[in-house]
Amino acid sequence: MATIRRRNGKYQVQGCVQGCAPLSKTYTRLEDAKTWARLTEVEAEQIGLAADPGTAGTDPDDLMKPFPAGLMKMWPIGRKVGLPRNDTPDILDEIDPDPEPTMV
Repeated sequence: MATIRRRNGKYQVQGCVQGCAPLSKTYTRLEDAKTWARLTEVEAEQIGLAADPGTAGTDPDDLMKPFPAGLMKMWPIGRKVGLPRNDTPDILDEIDPDPEPTMV
């Protein structure tokens, strides 16, 4: 559950979902703050996080559920991703996969 409070003429939204770090954002409009709070709670429900610690299961097997595949995206990336010296923004850009691997 999110909490909205007015601070210095702005609206600060604070939310906490079990298993995640507390989240907070500041908005100049109350309606924007309410929208962010709702969207954050809906997103937490979609990925299976409990908004109320009392509703979370106590069985450790509950922690072993796989992340929902519908929320993941996968694409081919270049070989430079494995080298620390390649610290550029385009490192995770999608590439055209090589249809036939070349033997060197």
